[in-house]
Amino acid sequence: MSDTPLVLTSVSKSFGPVPVLDEVSLTLKRGDIVGLLGTNGAGKTTLLKTALGICTPSSGVTHIFGEPSMGSR
Repeated sequence: MSDTPLVLTSVSKSFGPVPVLDEVSLTLKRGDIVGLLGTNGAGKTTLLKTALGICTPSSGVTHIFGEPSMGSR
């Protein structure tokens, strides 16, 4: 098991022709505290759902503790 709880690498997500996430990369280390701010429709919930494997990314990969998230390509 990795000491890095969450790694997103070039994650993109589109719903039809509408891009929601565009090449998002993020690495959270143990003990990091993060807040997501943005207007309605900015992609905050989609980012979390993609990170947790609830939503499949259009491209990119997500890892939780070094293991690919469910739905990650």
